[in-house]
Amino acid sequence: MSRATDHLLRQHLDSLGAHLRQCRTLSDSHLRMLCSLEAIDAAFGQRVFTAVVMGSVLMAIFLTLTI
Repeated sequence: MSRATDHLLRQHLDSLGAHLRQCRTLSDSHLRMLCSLEAIDAAFGQRVFTAVVMGSVLMAIFLTLTI
């Protein structure tokens, strides 16, 4: 991956980790459940972002080789 993509993914993981640490300090079970749903959403978003980036790279390589 490029350095820019790696940097964006690292920032995303750092913010997700900080968010999860905040969730661990909550005492209300409903707030913990909400944080868990947000963490799942963030993880899904990260995978979609990675898939889009990798798909774009593969498409660029394919087009470069076929044209």
